[in-house]
Amino acid sequence: MLASAPVALTFALLAGVPDAASLLPLPDCQAVQERIELPTEPERRVHTLCISPGIVTTWIFDAPLPPGAVRLEVEERDVLLVQAGRVVTLLPSEHLLPGRRLNMTVRFDDDAAPGGTTFMLVVHPARALRQVEVFRHKRTVESYQQVLKAKEEEAKQCHEENERLRAVQGSPVGLKGLRSAGLMDEKGVAVRSITSGVIERPGSALKPLRATSYRANERVAVEVQLALTIPVGGKDWEAVGAALVGIGGRELPVLEVWQQAPITPGEKGEHYVMVEADAKPDEAKGTFTLKLWDAGGTRTAILEGVTFPPL
Repeated sequence: MLASAPVALTFALLAGVPDAASLLPLPDCQAVQERIELPTEPERRVHTLCISPGIVTTWIFDAPLPPGAVRLEVEERDVLLVQAGRVVTLLPSEHLLPGRRLNMTVRFDDDAAPGGTTFMLVVHPARALRQVEVFRHKRTVESYQQVLKAKEEEAKQCHEENERLRAVQGSPVGLKGLRSAGLMDEKGVAVRSITSGVIERPGSALKPLRATSYRANERVAVEVQLALTIPVGGKDWEAVGAALVGIGGRELPVLEVWQQAPITPGEKGEHYVMVEADAKPDEAKGTFTLKLWDAGGTRTAILEGVTFPPL
């Protein structure tokens, strides 16, 4: 196994001044597609959906919308919003800080009920719904079949994950565990110092650190060593989520985010964060962006240019 040498890197910490709403925990934003049926009677529920800077979210309604039907509580520079017929496309800009919550209201222009609805959009640092289908009328059989197919695929993935967890229980740990689980072959684990190839996002608060990537048979990992000082009176920083995003928006399935310890206000010293992901040999090629976020999503660490060594 190769050893990584200490080198200098930059840590992107996007630390805006959040409002009270943005301090709420981020919702679960795993779904790629959402189908919403609006009842004819008014309801108190507000549908909460995730959006993310640089990721397009498309709403498809079951009937055309009148001009100006969609209103969003945000400045024009923060979101590109295009309405065409029954399709609404939204692209958030980097000006929107993660954790921010926006109300999007939609009014309909026909005799069907309800006459309008409201969505709560939560800015997530890395994940967003790609497509939202909104129904007020009776849905087609094809639509229900699509939902059933998606549920079956989700159940299959859960079953496979449960089988994997059962296989891990009682198995050897450490390198023996990797070998017995088939996650490491006779080539072992490859290691690469990636500090010199990683860059920070423009406008970020920079701190020195080093970064190392690892690769085994069906796993990859990124380790970031950072020196970050939080002002006295600030909040602890601990990574609770991560995404490894490649070219074209493809993501590697993140398995675990491990941090040596929360970074507390006034504390000095180096801290380790490690992210592990599933990746077959042909899935971890090219460059990736590593995104780390805290519970509220308001302080996000971003490293661009992450690469993995070949086996």
